[in-house]
Amino acid sequence: RGLGDVYKRQLCYNKQKGVHMISQNERILDTFKGTGKTFTARFLEGRMNISRPSARIFDLRSKGYDVRTTRFTTVDTKRSAVKYQIMRTRA
Repeated sequence: RGLGDVYKRQLCYNKQKGVHMISQNERILDTFKGTGKTFTARFLEGRMNISRPSARIFDLRSKGYDVRTTRFTTVDTKRSAVKYQIMRTRA
């Protein structure tokens, strides 16, 4: 499924819970966990409408998810930024 399928839908059906809102952490995991894709805080804010992305990364790490960090310099502004990647298994 494409990235748009996950973050455009806000409701999810689950047999135990019925219809419920998907949390921001669940949306991040559904989109990136185990895919090998990297993402930035700016992507989470702009494209996925995630508020306070650094807090969401902290939450995922606190729950035991292996979130890897890679520092890089942007091409256009020459500023330092961070890419994240969520590994397939928990740490």
